[in-house]
Amino acid sequence: MPNSERGRYLWVSLSLVILTLTFVSSNAQLDNRYIDTRGQCNVNGNVYRHGQIFTIPGLSHCLKYRCASGGWDIYEEACQHNGICRPVGSSFEDACRTYTCTKTSRNNYSYYQATLVRTQCQDYYGACRQPGSQFPYAINGRVYQDCSCSTANNGYISYQCRG
Repeated sequence: MPNSERGRYLWVSLSLVILTLTFVSSNAQLDNRYIDTRGQCNVNGNVYRHGQIFTIPGLSHCLKYRCASGGWDIYEEACQHNGICRPVGSSFEDACRTYTCTKTSRNNYSYYQATLVRTQCQDYYGACRQPGSQFPYAINGRVYQDCSCSTANNGYISYQCRG
């Protein structure tokens, strides 16, 4: 392999390693702390008072911590969906799709995800309808009165109208 190609290959390999390390280090930020004798918490150079609730820059704003006698505890865990924090275990609806906020743990890391559990169809008036039922729906600006839909497990909705 010529030197110019070897250099390009090395750069690509190093870029991938750096990206991987960045991901790991963002999760490992929680271990960068020390116990202050005054009961304050120092997390990544930020100092918090005993009892203060905080988030860690670079991580989800839906994961909140509380400073407790120089250490910290997880105060609130939630999934972010369309910019809104939803508590772990809660179910919520968005555009006729029902989600549940779930927490899974792998290799000492916790992952929070809004999991799709049910998909319904949205009629012309914005109401949620069961797949296969009949309802009014608009396609290209024209309102059809005899429409139905089908859904897929990934949340995809297909509408069919007569008339």
